[in-house]
Amino acid sequence: MSERNSNKIKLLVLSWRDIKNPLAGGAERYIHEVCKRMVRDGHEVLFFTSSFQRAKGEEVIDGVNIIRRGNSIMIYILAFMYYVLHWKGKFDCVLEVKDGGLPWFTRFYAGRHTIALVHQTGRDFSHHSYMNSTWCYEVKGILAPLMYLLEPFLLSVYKLTPVIAVSHSTKVSLLKLGLDPSTVAIVHGGLSLKPLESIPKKERDPTIIYLGRIKRSKGLFELIVALSHVRKNIQNVKLWIAGRGDSSYLIELMRLIDKLGLANSLEFFGYVDEKTKINLLSRAHLLVFPSVMEGWGLTVIEANACGTPVIAFNVPGLRDSIIDGETGLLVPYGDVKALANAIIKVLSEEELREKLSGNAIKWAERFSWEKTAEEFEKILEKVSSN
Repeated sequence: MSERNSNKIKLLVLSWRDIKNPLAGGAERYIHEVCKRMVRDGHEVLFFTSSFQRAKGEEVIDGVNIIRRGNSIMIYILAFMYYVLHWKGKFDCVLEVKDGGLPWFTRFYAGRHTIALVHQTGRDFSHHSYMNSTWCYEVKGILAPLMYLLEPFLLSVYKLTPVIAVSHSTKVSLLKLGLDPSTVAIVHGGLSLKPLESIPKKERDPTIIYLGRIKRSKGLFELIVALSHVRKNIQNVKLWIAGRGDSSYLIELMRLIDKLGLANSLEFFGYVDEKTKINLLSRAHLLVFPSVMEGWGLTVIEANACGTPVIAFNVPGLRDSIIDGETGLLVPYGDVKALANAIIKVLSEEELREKLSGNAIKWAERFSWEKTAEEFEKILEKVSSN
């Protein structure tokens, strides 16, 4: 990227979380990987985000200047105030990151040099169902159905703004809201590790891994119930769960595990560092990712790079990062029996598993953060020179 471009961009990024936030996930990883490469190539990036307990108000991470103020709700108002009072006219481009929160409405105060990075919508606009929306799982009380109903009107603001979507599913949802297809570009997430050259040695016992945040919308309840069905056919099956998250939900999961008598089949790792993550993904036979919805699925591609196929529900994001029947299997959303049968099939049929694993490595070779950042920068250049 640095060899190709000599035009330097001053970029303001508005995001409700940064890479160090305890609640950070794939969306925060994506924008940080892009920003640090832009800084490396001589661009200037200011990252404005919410604060969290014991966070520094200002910090430089990988060359990216980060300013933290307020909480995940107040940050939207503070962004407007800071821009009007301090930043107006000082940046070539303003990028707002839309993941689970609200739009930033930057177009109304930052003008035409604005762009939005949209990871996912709160619901799949191709299939109108409250029960398989993230609002149902992640927002409490009356606010959940209210946000479900208001979301189409709130997201219509992107009709005025160029948009980068992280997957085809996200783009389809945005087009359902009336956005012009020519204003929505797709830039997939990347990959830090180099895909393996061959399938690595796996665990002796058939081993499933879930790696991600522990929260209701990730489908761990369904995975554990599916495991109880799998164990009737494969008695020595193991499930590794790696990640941190909602402690109250974790307590619910532990009760379910005790009720189903699965304690000897599960192992919790909590938060794992990068080295441990790659080690676990390489040793497991299968990643199961039963989320209600994703933007793309960074963990899916990481597992693929480690020679591990993935089973998931056929939902936005995961139907993009998984090639059904080639790099993994997709099953109907919420169908726990189908999920269990798919797991049994892959763990029991070595020839199928080897085929999926080999294809997964080849698929992962198509992705890198360098490629993501280069595509991203090209779009930012167009917006900043508009």
